[in-house]
Amino acid sequence: MITVFVADDQEQVRQGIIDRLGHEKDIGVVGSAGPHDDPLTQVSRARPDVVLLSEKVGIDLSRAILAADPRMRGVMWIAFEDHRALQTVVLSGVTGYVLADARGQALADGVRGAMDGSLRIDPRKRAQARADLQHPTTAPRRGPLTPLEADILSRAADGLTDQQIAELLEVPPATVGSRLCSLLTKLDLPRHHP
Repeated sequence: MITVFVADDQEQVRQGIIDRLGHEKDIGVVGSAGPHDDPLTQVSRARPDVVLLSEKVGIDLSRAILAADPRMRGVMWIAFEDHRALQTVVLSGVTGYVLADARGQALADGVRGAMDGSLRIDPRKRAQARADLQHPTTAPRRGPLTPLEADILSRAADGLTDQQIAELLEVPPATVGSRLCSLLTKLDLPRHHP
């Protein structure tokens, strides 16, 4: 059985997903949390195979949850496949994403795909999101990216964890995290749920 943890900012949405996945014989939900419910601790305790994340959870929380256990897979569900959502997906460190649907079948299929390796971010879409991040069509909100921020952004868009980026750039992991937060603010991307 594939074990799943559900992270979303709304309790009703989490419960709806849990109910829908409850009909799947090969999937079992082992926990759920919102951004203010200490999902890091809860995921660490539950030790799921897959974490289902809403794009509303935000980039830094998604990255932190998935970095806690490298064997976990992350699946993000998004409402629309627009450039902003794809940028969020790429920077979140998830294995792949699914479009939310009324029946919830896409979520179950995404969980299975994350485990069997068939769910991946299309390389062309990843490349486009990466290019959009590196060369935004609008000026960053709070000044241009520093060379270090641009390097971190590029490596995060390639799917590296903060720890991996820190090792490659020979900087402390805390520097990677703080610079990532700074550049997300500059690019007006969802760092975390308010």
